[in-house]
Amino acid sequence: MNPVAKVFLIVVSVVLGLAGICFIGLSALFGNPVTRPRYPAYDALMAAVDKHDAKQVRQLLAQGTDPNKFPDDPDSIQAEADYSVLNCAVDEGNEAVVKALLDYHADPNQGDGWHESPLAAAAAKNNLPMMRLLIQRGARVNDTSNGSGALWRAAMDGKTEAVAFLLAQGANPQTKAWTYKKDHQLLDALRDGSGTPEMGVHSAIAK
Repeated sequence: MNPVAKVFLIVVSVVLGLAGICFIGLSALFGNPVTRPRYPAYDALMAAVDKHDAKQVRQLLAQGTDPNKFPDDPDSIQAEADYSVLNCAVDEGNEAVVKALLDYHADPNQGDGWHESPLAAAAAKNNLPMMRLLIQRGARVNDTSNGSGALWRAAMDGKTEAVAFLLAQGANPQTKAWTYKKDHQLLDALRDGSGTPEMGVHSAIAK
């Protein structure tokens, strides 16, 4: 190998070595850019919600984490994209965590890519205590701003108790929403088979 080639290889080796050292140093200082959470505040809060750790949830919220912000792309490490922490807590049925989020101004009517609203999420689970809590904290029974509403969700999932509870809270059975057939009322949807409700849902709404 001629002297010029040797010098070139030495220079390249030195440069690559320095680049590696810089990368290791920056990773130690700021975290590996490949594994570092892109949404650290959201991911930390969602991780605490997943662990049902109400104390940690309150600590993170007290530090300024916004419970109403969530990512709408798949780069979040700890949680599903487009999934609010309140809807996650409602899904998991953890009342202590839900109360913590609501205490720090989580929006009880905020929808996401998975649920029309926290109330609709609770209705889908037939979770009456959770529904009662959400309504007490400002959830709108007839809110259809993000979809068909909690009553539709409960009826289409065959949750008879949730349907009866929502009707007692003033839910409007004449509300209209889009289904795969047409824009029509809930009773029509149940009659023409757009949903698959259990026995009793239709009669509960028709009363």
